[in-house]
Amino acid sequence: MMKRLAAVAALGLVLVALLLTFLPASGDNGSPCGTWVSPAMSEDELRETNEKARGVIDEGLIDTFELEAQMVAANADFRQCQDTLSSRRLWSLLALGAGVLVPVGILYVGGGRREYDA
Repeated sequence: MMKRLAAVAALGLVLVALLLTFLPASGDNGSPCGTWVSPAMSEDELRETNEKARGVIDEGLIDTFELEAQMVAANADFRQCQDTLSSRRLWSLLALGAGVLVPVGILYVGGGRREYDA
């Protein structure tokens, strides 16, 4: 009985860890963040986008205030997504660790209980 409970606990917690790893996340404002494995935007892409926008501002091709506001919003969205994915990563690793430790604890407690029952 204890082996079956340990297997179910391990399977459930590993499944939770996999779901947290591969399901897409979104920020508080609804901006898509991607997954832990493949984020929607990397820091290099954000830097490149900011450099392009600064080039357009320097050339005077667009309203500076509007573009700078969009850049600030994009940077805020990126930071929020990084925080969201970091939190998702933490919970995924905790679920994976629990998926290993909880069954070991169940088997240890269950094995000790059998000795006293006899």
